[in-house]
Amino acid sequence: METLTREVVAWTKRRNDQRKKINWKFTREKADKKLSKYYVS
Repeated sequence: METLTREVVAWTKRRNDQRKKINWKFTREKADKKLSKYYVS
């Protein structure tokens, strides 16, 4: 488990150092419309 933890920490640090961003494939409006049935009114 220590090896996995070290690998995740290294990967996370590298991603953060590179300032990678998430390229979302949907808009908030589309997500709201699709997921609205799961929201409590």
